[in-house]
Amino acid sequence: YSKREIHNLARFISVMKFPPLSWRTTHPYVLVDRFEDVTPPEKVQSNKKCDRNITLYGYLRGCNMKKGTK
Repeated sequence: YSKREIHNLARFISVMKFPPLSWRTTHPYVLVDRFEDVTPPEKVQSNKKCDRNITLYGYLRGCNMKKGTK
């Protein structure tokens, strides 16, 4: 390919506008950076398979979460 054709293709790709995905804007989703286990150590020592409590740190994207969302 000639340099001009490659240049034109690169320019075409760089200025393309993609339509926003409707699912992303209408549904909340979380991008988790890190998590911590905040379950009391005594509870874990007494039962290794107990339900755990974790804290998530990251970013909420899309729309806002509704109250009571798990």
